[in-house]
Amino acid sequence: MPNYQANGIAELAKDKEYKIEITQVRSKRSIQQNKMCWALVHAIAKHEGMTPDSVYCQAIEMANLKVDIIQCVEEALDRFRRTFRVVKVLERRKSEKGVDTVMVALYYGTSDYDTKEMSELNEHLLHYAANIGLDLSEYGDVWR
Repeated sequence: MPNYQANGIAELAKDKEYKIEITQVRSKRSIQQNKMCWALVHAIAKHEGMTPDSVYCQAIEMANLKVDIIQCVEEALDRFRRTFRVVKVLERRKSEKGVDTVMVALYYGTSDYDTKEMSELNEHLLHYAANIGLDLSEYGDVWR
């Protein structure tokens, strides 16, 4: 731990409680992984007559790699849509206090993926491409 961090901890108020969380740093997706993802997304979109964004959103939802499930009031959905790539309403509920709420799945975009998650998404996209009979030979330079 650098000295400035140790000094900062030493200066914390003694009469307060603190929570310290230590997590392992994981590598973010690589540029090559991102390039491969978007090449696959565009190829699938062209083949299927879809927009790249719709293929991308469908892929991250189907891969189900990084998602939070929460209960919230419906008014919060617009804010979540500005933060998450896919916001899927799972069911409508009433809270214990009688407030109308929704259970939603909040899917993160690939900018929040680490290298392992990105590899899994690309594998999902490759399987999808194979299942629809997409010829990927013209994209050979992307895999290098």
